[in-house]
Parts: sequence; C-alpha cells; structure tokens
Amino acid sequence: MRRGFEDIPGSLTPDRIPRDLDLNTIPFSEHAQSVLSDLLRSSIDDTALWRDHLCMTSQVRTFYSNGKIKQQWASYSKDRLPRDFKAGEPRISRPTSSTSWIDVPFTFVTSQNGGLIGNCSGIISFIPCQDGVGWKMWMLRTILENFEGCGHPDDPSPIFENLNTTANTNNGFEHEVSTLIIGAGQSGLSLAGRLGALKIPYLLLEKNKEIGYSWTGKYDGVRQHTVREMNNLPFDRTYKASDPDLLPAKTVAEGFRNYVRKYFINVWLGAEVDECLAGKGEIGWRVVVRKEGEQHVVKARHLALSLGAGLSVPKVPNVLNASSFKGTILDVGNFKNSLPWKSMKSVVVGSATAAHDGSSSRLPLFLNHLAGSPPPRHLQLDIDH
Repeated sequence: MRRGFEDIPGSLTPDRIPRDLDLNTIPFSEHAQSVLSDLLRSSIDDTALWRDHLCMTSQVRTFYSNGKIKQQWASYSKDRLPRDFKAGEPRISRPTSSTSWIDVPFTFVTSQNGGLIGNCSGIISFIPCQDGVGWKMWMLRTILENFEGCGHPDDPSPIFENLNTTANTNNGFEHEVSTLIIGAGQSGLSLAGRLGALKIPYLLLEKNKEIGYSWTGKYDGVRQHTVREMNNLPFDRTYKASDPDLLPAKTVAEGFRNYVRKYFINVWLGAEVDECLAGKGEIGWRVVVRKEGEQHVVKARHLALSLGAGLSVPKVPNVLNASSFKGTILDVGNFKNSLPWKSMKSVVVGSATAAHDGSSSRLPLFLNHLAGSPPPRHLQLDIDH
C-alpha cells in the first residue's frame, strides 16, 4: 500500500523535560536495561517507534505504536534471543526549542542465522509519563554491528594485513569468488571496501575504463546535490575540508580513485557483463564477462548490482512528429554544456537534476516563446537514465 509523507505515523514529542534536570539524579542506565530485558511488560508510549537495522528482523523495518512494537518484539525474540543488555550514559536530546527526550545508548547480543552471534547496538529514548511520575519508552533503534569472530565492516585494518581478497582462478578465464559486484560507483566501492575489511573474497566490475567516469562522463556542470560530508566512502573522510560543499564531478572521481588505491580495491575496468545465469550448488551465479576483447566466466555465490537508479540506460521517448522539428533534439545523456547554444532559444523538457544543472536558464526563453516570441531552435529532452 502506497503512503504519502503526511500518512507516515509518529510526531516529535513536546518539550516536557526541565531545563535544569540533573541526569545524575535519575538512574536512566539501570532503567534502560530493565525495560530492554522485559520490554513486553514495560511502559511504552502509544506513539512509540521502533526502527530495526538487520538486528532482530534481518531487514530494515519500522514498527509503530505500543501494541505493534510489543507484538513484533515478542515474535522476533523467539529466534534472535536478545540478551546481555548493557546501557551507557544518558543524554538529553533537544533538537528544537519545542521538543525533547532522553537518549540512552546500549549494546546487546543476538542469535543470528547459521549459529552466528550478532553484536548489536541501539538507542532507547524516554519521555516523561503524562502524570509526571516516571518515564516511558518513546523510541527504540536497534542495529546489527557485526558477527562475533568475523571482523567488523568499519575496521579496514584486515585489508592491509591480508590482501588475498581476489577471485580464485582455475585458469586464465575461469574465476570463483564469494561476491561479484557489478558497478564501481558510490555503492559498489563502499561494498567492496567493507567486504575487504571482513576478508571476504570479492570482485568488482566496472564497464568504463576509468574509475569515476559515471561522473566525469556526464555534462560539465554536474555536481553532487548532497553536502560533502554525506558522500564519504567507508572508513575515513574521502574528501578534504577545503573541497566545495557540493562536490563537482572531477573531485568525486578523484576521491573514488584515491579510495581504490588506498584500500586495494579489487576492480576490473572495461569489464562488460554479457550474461548472468543462476548456478547450481554453492555457486549461486555464473556470469560471463567481456574484458579487453576476451571472455571470462566468473562463478560467484552472491551477486550485487550497484548500477544506479536508472541502470545508465537511456530512455528516449517517441515524440510525435519529432522529425518535423527543424532544430536540434538532444537527449540529456549527450549534453556536455550550453556554450554551443549561446544566445539561442531552447526548450527543456523535464525538471529533474540534469535539467536544472545543465540549462535551467533557458526556461524563461521557453516562457517567452509561449508569449509569442519566435520558436526555439533546439529541444533538449531530459529523460531519466
């Protein structure tokens, strides 16, 4: 069932925590451990939220309301057996002047599939009870950090201790690997780095012949639309504090290349996937890869597709009577900059990122045309890729 933003349940709790509250006078850590150890009989607000990241549900899921949280916690606890809760120091969260709550970080362990022990962390949040006596749970976040004895995905030191994360080669053209990653952009590089940290053999494929071409190969003015600190790759800062807040393509690509060198990313460049077939037994996939004019067969237990939202495949529409248009019809995938169109009138069809970055200044000319000025000489189609 589809939901709009207004339909998402939950709201910020009002500010009912005194400004002069001394956290040392209330045993929040002990209270948190007590609630977590016996959640089903604990006081939970009717508007409470529980967000789980792979810890109890093996998915990323959110549950809302007192009853739903207790029901799902009881169900998942039968297999996951959450235990050994250890709470840390409480802190007051007051993101605005009109809302506040108490956050208590904690750790615990769970039983995971295959007999693994999951090291988990979380934050439990409390608000005052309506009668002002006591505290009740308002928000719960649980996160699977790693599996006991299997390393940690945020610790890159094993990469430098053991560089044997490449595929096993039976001969020059047949390879076996635990995980095959297709696409060396932000997601593909991040996954490769974390697999290296866990000493899991992987192979990363990139169809272009250079890292970062998915950025530098676009139009000249392209840049990231989220701030620099949100785009760092795992383990460390990928970009310098002196870099622009909204990173241009060349800087993004440079950061990608530095990451590949620093963390010994096992990547094949200029590698095109011709065929993916479901394998048998422990081999989950049989993938035919074309590289430097030669055909390779990669057998992988797991296949990860990191191709971007539109898979980089142009979707050019069939425009009625387009052949009768006397000007230029240009798909945004072939747009580099607007210099050749200086002083000319154009229409941009679409209002997504590329339309704004590449030629938003042409929109007033389009409006002028509607008002009776001469028709445009060029038509750019901004189509999702």
